Amino acid sequence: MEEEEHVGEDIDLVDSDGEVNQNNDSEAVDSNNTEEAGAKDISFPYLPPTFFQWKYDGKGKDGKFKLRKVKCLIDGCSKHISVSATSRGNVKRHVKLCHQEKLNEYIRLITDQPGKNKKEKSIIAVKERVQMKQQKLKFRVSKITTQREFDNSIIKYIVDDILPLHTTEKRGFWSFMQKLAPEFTIKSRFFYKNLLTMQYQARKEELIAALQNATWVCTTTDCWCSYRKSFIGKTVHWYDNKLQRHKACLAVRRLVGKIEATVTDGGSNFMKAFRLYSTPTQTQVISDDEESKDDEDPDMILPTQDITGGTCFDIGDSSKEYHPIPVWNIFEQAVSCNTDGTDDEVSLDAMESSYSLPIHRQCAAHLLNLMATADLEKKIVNKTYKRLLHSTDGKVQAACNKQGYSAKNSDVIRSHIGRLFVTKNKTRWNSYFDCMKCFSKLLRKNNEAMENLFKALGLSWFRSNEQEFIHEYVKVMEPVADALDVLQGEISISMSYLLPTLTILREKLNNHQRDTTMKHANPLVCSLLDSLKDRFDHMFNIPQIRLAAICDPSFKVKWLPEEEQDSYKKLLKKEYEKWEKETIEEEKENSEPEDECSGDSGSTTSPRKKNFFSSLWKKPSKVQSQNEVDLFFAEPLGHVEQLSKYPILTKIFRKYNAVLPSSASVERLFSKAGLVFTSKRTRLADGTLDMLVFLNVNSKETCSW
Repeated sequence: MEEEEHVGEDIDLVDSDGEVNQNNDSEAVDSNNTEEAGAKDISFPYLPPTFFQWKYDGKGKDGKFKLRKVKCLIDGCSKHISVSATSRGNVKRHVKLCHQEKLNEYIRLITDQPGKNKKEKSIIAVKERVQMKQQKLKFRVSKITTQREFDNSIIKYIVDDILPLHTTEKRGFWSFMQKLAPEFTIKSRFFYKNLLTMQYQARKEELIAALQNATWVCTTTDCWCSYRKSFIGKTVHWYDNKLQRHKACLAVRRLVGKIEATVTDGGSNFMKAFRLYSTPTQTQVISDDEESKDDEDPDMILPTQDITGGTCFDIGDSSKEYHPIPVWNIFEQAVSCNTDGTDDEVSLDAMESSYSLPIHRQCAAHLLNLMATADLEKKIVNKTYKRLLHSTDGKVQAACNKQGYSAKNSDVIRSHIGRLFVTKNKTRWNSYFDCMKCFSKLLRKNNEAMENLFKALGLSWFRSNEQEFIHEYVKVMEPVADALDVLQGEISISMSYLLPTLTILREKLNNHQRDTTMKHANPLVCSLLDSLKDRFDHMFNIPQIRLAAICDPSFKVKWLPEEEQDSYKKLLKKEYEKWEKETIEEEKENSEPEDECSGDSGSTTSPRKKNFFSSLWKKPSKVQSQNEVDLFFAEPLGHVEQLSKYPILTKIFRKYNAVLPSSASVERLFSKAGLVFTSKRTRLADGTLDMLVFLNVNSKETCSW
């Protein structure tokens, strides 16, 4: 049986009888005759007949004849190779790999094709070189015809690439633009500053108009310090009527004065502010134990605000004039802003009635980060585990330090293992996990090379139990890292992902706890399960978060144990009945006929008679004839588009899933701001920074609102 080699695209060459559709050798097609076997309109490249013999045709994925098979005749090889109509690369690769000694002769025979004159050969050679070149991307850009379009293009270039405005006054930019568009004039940076302000105001009005159509929104907030300046950033997220997720940057504003009352360790003051100044229906009761627990956290909790509990975030009224109030004055003294901009001290009771904040949600990603760092240090008391952890971590850190000390050490590392180590930082736990995962992978694949590297660097090599600990640590912490990556999403992630992600994480940790092959990481697993219970169990009792999960077609109740599914379904049915009642009342109000007693018709219909027959005018609502919840749960899991058949469930989904499970969005906003506010641009005006970041994040290419 002849051996067959498939290089490149997979082709189905089996007919209905299960036999390969193969021609006899006598029916082999010559290289210059392509009129046979269904390939009349295809011209295949020339191949030396002493090296290869054409065998049969092959169909592409679209059913057309695009490939042909050739049989290798070199030294009795007899392998079948696929050849396309545009390239003989597979054949050359076969000769290079299997018949290296015949490669030069093959190239010579291809170059000196029989039956071709010099001009035809040169044309063929040019065509083959063109086929090997990478195709150029073709952009459809409208030609700039006016000075205004030219100026707007310059502003877009500055905003998209986060460049300073004085770029327009640099000699290189002037020289380039004069050669590119000599018919237009480059203005001064003051002109482009005014144009930037105009575009900022226009885009801001578009955002306000988009938010006026949003029923429920979620905001994320954080504070950021850089080069002796402090800023507060805010982002907003919402679903539109078509269940498309949208995001936007609201502002990046400067904070002047002491900000210790705004950003505190553990976020306890944030939680207290939301508890004191929320409406009674929105306030979440936080015990003293929880506040003291948050005070012990060494890192800052990034709060997430959302509009739930029937509260609507009114941001669209641009006619109102808002006066800024120092944040610390909310805690130190009551301040009331009058219409003339003056501040008067008022009583504490009046202050509590004047301020109202939405429900406060803690960042789930940050809680997972604390669970993997601070909680492990407090909860794990096993001395054997701690000694093993410290010794292993010390050797890993020593290797990373050697890599960062000098370029010579980096070259030594590359020469031994072909790459550099992934180093960790103190800001995010993910980096520590990635570092340990890198060492685990290298120890499994290049153990001997790693040992030689440690000797070359003068470092102590890992003991056998330390290597086992690294592998077990990565195995246990990988579900935590995956959950953290999921919850830090922004576009395709909503609050519905929180409880299913935590449930799956708990199941995976329980499986690790039952794993009998685990030798060293059992204290780690137990600590993670305890921290998961302490930090997240209360979220399973919050109705808004539960509703967010079960009204998502991607999850429904499949992530729950069977004994808990009925209680969650009852919760959604109860919420559905409330919304159904409100929908029916709205439809009744909208279907009321106009008063027939008014007008010029002279009708004498009495109001009593009109009300008597009003039930005939009130058309029954479609939602009364079927229960959306039962139909929703009867369908298999799907995507958000599945909700288009259920109008009331769509409203429920938009309300409770407008919220994000983490505040990673505002962290990305500050990452973008860090590219603008650099060490060479510390004198950048606060308003200019706000406008540049606002226009960059809210560009029309990335935001479709």
